[in-house]
Amino acid sequence: MGYRSDVLVCLDKDAAEKLRKLCEEAKEDKDRLYMVENPGYGGLDDVAKNGEAYFFWEDVKWYPSYSEVAFINEFLDGLESQQYLFWELGEDGDFEKKGEYTPEHIYPRLIKRIDIGY
Repeated sequence: MGYRSDVLVCLDKDAAEKLRKLCEEAKEDKDRLYMVENPGYGGLDDVAKNGEAYFFWEDVKWYPSYSEVAFINEFLDGLESQQYLFWELGEDGDFEKKGEYTPEHIYPRLIKRIDIGY
């Protein structure tokens, strides 16, 4: 169980290149690299023509105490806000947004809905 979120990270070309280099330096630490290497969608191998990258994870436990989440959070904390966009939508509807980057080749949007199951 545990609290689940959908998480989106978009990076400009320079930030994507910084992350690529950081991953190369940390390649032996598979636990910390897990989220970067296993996005639901996107990733460093799926960059746009302008070099921007995005990562999208659905229904994940985005706990700062997890080393793979801490790796991404620490990386984002080291960037200028114009270099990235971070969205986290929690299962109870809470929403966190960081960064000011506007992606050129993907168009994220937030949709809230009511879902009824029987």
